[in-house]
Amino acid sequence: MDHKFNYHYNREERLKTLSCEVKDRKRTGFLKGNKALIILLLDIVLIVIITVFIFPFINSISNAGHINGCSVLIKGFKFDGKTYLSVKIKRREERKENDSRGVKIEFYYEDSKILKLIHEVFPAKKNVERIFHYEIDNKNDLETIFAKISAGSGVIKIKTVLKKDLD
Repeated sequence: MDHKFNYHYNREERLKTLSCEVKDRKRTGFLKGNKALIILLLDIVLIVIITVFIFPFINSISNAGHINGCSVLIKGFKFDGKTYLSVKIKRREERKENDSRGVKIEFYYEDSKILKLIHEVFPAKKNVERIFHYEIDNKNDLETIFAKISAGSGVIKIKTVLKKDLD
């Protein structure tokens, strides 16, 4: 059996069969009736809001950073009116010839008053770490100490929230 299908389309005939309600409906604007596009635009707006308003709080200054192939970690605590800070610098990569060997560490608090300025030397070999200990008078009973670490043209800022006396 050989059936031959003949397809015929006429726009005028199709429009005659539509109800009056559908014929009279006018769609204005490119978003009306396109739910997928509305959802996509709302997703994009949500991603932008998260990126602009939430990530800055998440990616705020932490107590660790990387500079000149080294990782830097700062910790501190308060005891008997003084602040004791520990800075651990560990070389993660082989030192490049143009890397600075010296490092400058500035400890300060919120109003940028420098509490202590130190010049030290980075570890020379991979996986070698150096730990430096510092003591700072804490007359203002500070809770947070910031450190600006400079080496060559690189600068990072890290902070530590001081642990309190055990008294």
